[in-house]
Amino acid sequence: MAGGIIEGFQKLFAGKNILAKHSFLLILSLLIALPAAISNINTQSGQTADTYKYMYLEYPLLGLVTLVISYIWGIYFIHFVHNCIKYFVWKSTQTDEQKVNALEIMPDINGKLFSHFWEYVLMTIVWMIYIILYIAITIILGCILAASGLTALGIAACVVLLIALTFICLISMPYIFTNFAKNYEIKGNLNPLLLFTYLPKVGGTGFVLVLKYLGLGILYSIGITIIIVLITVATGIIIGLGGLNKDIITGFFGGIPFTTAVTTVMVYLSTLLGLAFYYAVGNIYYNKIMKGENPPEEICVEKNEA
Repeated sequence: MAGGIIEGFQKLFAGKNILAKHSFLLILSLLIALPAAISNINTQSGQTADTYKYMYLEYPLLGLVTLVISYIWGIYFIHFVHNCIKYFVWKSTQTDEQKVNALEIMPDINGKLFSHFWEYVLMTIVWMIYIILYIAITIILGCILAASGLTALGIAACVVLLIALTFICLISMPYIFTNFAKNYEIKGNLNPLLLFTYLPKVGGTGFVLVLKYLGLGILYSIGITIIIVLITVATGIIIGLGGLNKDIITGFFGGIPFTTAVTTVMVYLSTLLGLAFYYAVGNIYYNKIMKGENPPEEICVEKNEA
């Protein structure tokens, strides 16, 4: 489908300096993967809670690195979405097809990437607080029902509302941040009710896109896992043929370098899927929201652009 996830994948490898841009994403993936690998290996429990405790409480430097890199990764996404919106505007309003196709969607790696960084940080903090409050209200409602003697109803209400809230967030949040990415403006993007007002605007199209993304994510994970298993088996055979004993082989696969390498590949490939998804979000945002609010000739995504 035009403007969909598959087309988004194609755009990720179009334009100038693609090697440098993907190398940047790989480096970010490595810097996110390394603290996670160190934490997982040192906890040995396989529990996410233990990993977070090790990373953020016992060795907060690891958590700090993860947090900083995550925000850099996020601001790259915001600039990417901004370019996607510009592309769809140009595609709709420009007559010079060559000019439209020459527009690069993958952001350049330079100092401008960090413009609007603090606006993005504020957006994420405020919306994180909103989501926590929504979850808290849902749980409190369930507790009130349970305290009133309607325990089963309280539990059922909690579960249903949390599932509904999850889907609402999956559908609406991308468009809230896409609206921010349009002109990098905080104004108009901090209303907690936006979580619900975007739903009727994107309608079934937004819901279907989320289902496609989740489905592709599952297939993506299976494919990545199969590839990693094949590589691991092949590497183990090669190492085994070298005459190394079982302890050395086990130590290699359970060590930080191998775990980091595998996690880096998974994070990088997941990043590509996320970018392709947001390309499709940009298309829906332009057609379902932006065109409805402004005639195409009045749309200007270059306002305040770095």
